Amino acid sequence: MLSLCLKQGRNNVTRLYSVSLKNKNLFRQQAYVNGKWIDGTSKKTTNVIGMSKDTRYSHNTDPATGKTIGTIPDMNKVDTAVAIDAAEQALPEWRSKTAKVFRSHILTFRNVVNSYVNGTT
Repeated sequence: MLSLCLKQGRNNVTRLYSVSLKNKNLFRQQAYVNGKWIDGTSKKTTNVIGMSKDTRYSHNTDPATGKTIGTIPDMNKVDTAVAIDAAEQALPEWRSKTAKVFRSHILTFRNVVNSYVNGTT
């Protein structure tokens, strides 16, 4: 179960949404760099989805339960440099795409995410 706190609407009302991921293999606790899921070279991790100084938002724990729900790799300077280099190499191809093509990619991504959340995939 993943809970999200979102501010929305004209009055910035904070609402809590819960999403259950039906396919647990989709919950990756790695960094996606250069087309691959990787761990940091240090093998250290950081908790995700929990409390920040602003208690309206959650960054280390599930706000509904207070439990840590996952981790991400603690990427060091070398890991970060590799990720930046990969992004710089990919940029020219992405920059050459039209807004229509980019929109198509975004809508496809949205549809895939929605199909997993809704359990239709």
